[in-house]
Amino acid sequence: MQVGYPNAKIAVLYLNDDFGREYVSGLKEGLGDQASKMIVAEASYELTDPTIDSQILKLKASGADLFYDIAGTKAAAQAIRKMAEIGWKPLHILNGAAATVASVVQSAGLENSKDVVSVGYSKDPLDSTWKDDTGVKIFLSFMEKYYPEGDKTTSLPLIGYNGAQLMIDRFRKFCTR
Repeated sequence: MQVGYPNAKIAVLYLNDDFGREYVSGLKEGLGDQASKMIVAEASYELTDPTIDSQILKLKASGADLFYDIAGTKAAAQAIRKMAEIGWKPLHILNGAAATVASVVQSAGLENSKDVVSVGYSKDPLDSTWKDDTGVKIFLSFMEKYYPEGDKTTSLPLIGYNGAQLMIDRFRKFCTR
């Protein structure tokens, strides 16, 4: 992680489960021997926590200038709102699982979210940018037919759908050899 921010003071928020802990582990592995110097604070939260306000206050107090947000959609939106409320403006990097327009960005407030950097790797089906995209139309049609009650404002149905499509593609290629 020497590119761009070699002297960053990093604060990390993560969900206290395998997903969150693995992200933290990967960050530390990526930073190598600099991890203990660069990561100045870590705060975890439980999925059942009503807010993550106390964690954000703790992370701000660390003096961090880079915030690595490994939160789910609800906590990510709360983090963005709380950070705006208290005037904490580090570089905010949001993990891909929470990088959704409807459930995070709009929920947190567009003005509050404008400088957040996300690491999304798929098209957000609720982002108007993709309204005419064939793949997004196919996904939304699939949801309508097979999972109409599914929450399209979160990334989980799309992640599942993309994984299933990849598996189907690999099975087809494998079975036609």
